[in-house]
Amino acid sequence: MSLEKIAHFEIIEKLGAGGMGVVYKAYDTKLNRNVAIKTLAHAISHNHDFRKRFLLEAKAAAALNHPNIATIYETVEEDDEAFIVMEFIEGEELAKKISKRKLTPTEALDYGIQIAEGLKEAHSKGIVHRDIKSANIMITDTGRLKIMDFGLAKLSGQTAITQMGTTMGTINYMSPEQARGEEIDSRTDLWALGVILYEMLTGRLPFKADYEQAVIYSILNEKPKSIIEIDKSIPPELEEVLNKLLSKLPDDRYTNAGDLLDDLKAIKQSLETGIPVEHLKSGVGTAEYINKLKIEKNVSSSFKRKRVITVSAVIIVLFFILLFKGGDILDSLGIGSLSGDRHIAVLPFTNVDSNADNQAFVDGLMETLTNKVSQLEQFADQLWVVPASEVRASKIASAQEAYNKFGVNLVVSGSVEKLSSGYRVNINLVDAKNLRQLATSEIDDPMTSTSFIQDEAIIKVAGMLNLELKPENLKLLTTGETTNPQAYELYLKGRGKLLNYDKAENVNAAIEFFTKAIAIDSSFALAYAGLGEAYLQRYSDTKEINAIENAINFCNKALYLDESLNASRVTIGRIYIEQGKYQQALNEFEKVLLVDQKNFDAYKGKATAYMQMGKMKEAELTYKTAIQNKPDYWSGYSYLGAFYFRIGKYEDAVAQFQQVVTLNPNNAKGYRNLGSVYGILTRYNEALENFIKSVSIEPDFRTYNHIATLYYKTGKYKEAARAYEKVVEMQKNDYRAWGFLADTYNKIPDERQKADSANLQAVKLALVQLKINPNDLDVLSRLASYYGMLGDTLKAESILNKVELLNPSDVNIQMIIGQTYEECLGDRKNAIKWIKKAVSNGFSISNIESRAGLKNLLKDKRFITFTDSLNKSK
Repeated sequence: MSLEKIAHFEIIEKLGAGGMGVVYKAYDTKLNRNVAIKTLAHAISHNHDFRKRFLLEAKAAAALNHPNIATIYETVEEDDEAFIVMEFIEGEELAKKISKRKLTPTEALDYGIQIAEGLKEAHSKGIVHRDIKSANIMITDTGRLKIMDFGLAKLSGQTAITQMGTTMGTINYMSPEQARGEEIDSRTDLWALGVILYEMLTGRLPFKADYEQAVIYSILNEKPKSIIEIDKSIPPELEEVLNKLLSKLPDDRYTNAGDLLDDLKAIKQSLETGIPVEHLKSGVGTAEYINKLKIEKNVSSSFKRKRVITVSAVIIVLFFILLFKGGDILDSLGIGSLSGDRHIAVLPFTNVDSNADNQAFVDGLMETLTNKVSQLEQFADQLWVVPASEVRASKIASAQEAYNKFGVNLVVSGSVEKLSSGYRVNINLVDAKNLRQLATSEIDDPMTSTSFIQDEAIIKVAGMLNLELKPENLKLLTTGETTNPQAYELYLKGRGKLLNYDKAENVNAAIEFFTKAIAIDSSFALAYAGLGEAYLQRYSDTKEINAIENAINFCNKALYLDESLNASRVTIGRIYIEQGKYQQALNEFEKVLLVDQKNFDAYKGKATAYMQMGKMKEAELTYKTAIQNKPDYWSGYSYLGAFYFRIGKYEDAVAQFQQVVTLNPNNAKGYRNLGSVYGILTRYNEALENFIKSVSIEPDFRTYNHIATLYYKTGKYKEAARAYEKVVEMQKNDYRAWGFLADTYNKIPDERQKADSANLQAVKLALVQLKINPNDLDVLSRLASYYGMLGDTLKAESILNKVELLNPSDVNIQMIIGQTYEECLGDRKNAIKWIKKAVSNGFSISNIESRAGLKNLLKDKRFITFTDSLNKSK
């Protein structure tokens, strides 16, 4: 064997040696990564039985995949030697850290929980380590603990006592049954974890002597000194845990790592929150404790109405107090200096398994997290969050896209993996401008009775954002939740389906998921709120009366269970608008704004209600108030600009859309809106400039259509044709775009030969649409024009006759009919008849004057007489 190379691994340096062999740092030339290689001592490697057992156990251990277990990559046999290739971990041995100082109870609990998590995973696979000790635990630079040497431990344990001088470190961690050479199981590993916890808390080993037999005697017969006698700051519950872990009889210890984890987590949460352990474990007395801290003034009356406040909700409230009390935790994340503007987009989470059944849960978690982060806006002046629906509609999938599209400076991304029991969620905070990861965190939730995924995700994100929050505000983040993880899982799936409401089957699936969640927990307020939203969406799609009745009933039920659910009040307000009950809608939106003056959905609803009532000044003031509360959020200016456009205040609209692109220079929609207003104002050069800017940021068929229309109006038909070609390239099935392209080709002498093929494609696509709705007036009127341009006047006239019987009232359709009679059929009388109808109903004369195909009609005395009469009547 060469010391320079083992198989395809190049040796870099020797890391250490022990009774089992030597450990090297090496470079994997195949996969381009650093690894650790452990060689077996010569005497062991050349023992056939030991070697065979070693290879079998190493292969079994290689199946372990857990963040708290060092991964085994492979085993290698070369020159009659055996090697194990493992993950190379940069960091410090836990033993070395303890040698410098004893750890605080919080630190010890954090490390103990991580070790227990790793052991739980191994034990679930039937693998016992047998040599857990602080020297076998590595701490990475990020604070992650990794258990080393799975796959070697059984061999080490069996030879420990017989190989003098090589096992002193191991003996101190041996369980009584291990020291006696008896059969062992997972409870031996838990004993060793107890020794490590004792060592971390006190800086000393519980069983220690000058020679091996004395250590063994102490393990078998003596009780270690009380940790509270050594350090009175250690909570007594930790001593109870240690006494149980270090029981001489295996049956008196914890039966599994999961039970130990529950106790360790409860003690850690108690230290962080001040809530007694027994309250955290049972939930009894939690309400009284919250009341004592003045976090929820009316909790007792809420409980009388069967309002559910989960144990995890209490934890999140008080954990936030700890989290934002000082900078230590944030500094450990490397983002203690994060401050100032926090403009955030939460991106769609990655479904690691690519399992369609899991996608609804993944989407729901992203949408719920977005909503929770949005609730933080009311606590921070320089924070705003892009709604999940906008992110989804824009198909944003990267930090760079979010920066360009929304002007955000921070992005929250993540992934969700379905485990055999529960879920693993990774959450990342990314600097959207510089594409630098600022922080990352991982959540493993078994979705058992102690499920915490619904709270821990927002805890992690809020911590990453370095927000300063007041305790009395924090209860809003967990309002309406459930203690039942199965109900919450169904709720998240419902939210995920409802996020994709454009398909009726998704709305129906959302209703089914929410209904199942309520069947499990009839006090689950958020599930009732979700049902209300889903039924409102069904009403929007179908106009079924019972759907809107169900919507308002379920929203009212949600508010009965938890009156602070603002989302339900917004939904009820939207329902009242649908019913024409505008004052009731205003009342609901006002209730929301009393407690959350930055709730943009409430401002939008309030402005809409005012517009429906004809109170335009009040609607304008509402949008302006929304902007005052979030002056650096471009979306408010966009809505106010659209409002001004709708009521014909075009110069005011221009000012608002200019503010949009000032705040977000990469906002393609802002430039498109500016172009549209400039087009109405006949400021064509400025319109074109903004449209071109828009497509340079985000190529979009709608903007190309605007560009084409602008060129067409100004007689630049070749440029218009090129733009329409872009439109049909992006929208291959749009019959209107093909029709516009054909019409434009007809205006270009050397391109007229292309018109027929474009018209034939428009006819083909229009006929497909008619199969869906044979009486679609837009399709019929345009189809007549396509046949007319192809010279098939009989079909064109036949279709126009059918359209006339259907009596269209839409001015745009009336114009299409008039143009078809004028330009394709040469029927001036009918052309004037239909165009007069369109103008009488509000179609702009100036818009007609810009249409080249109507220039002769405009000179007709009959039409001039008509326009003169209109001018006199003004």
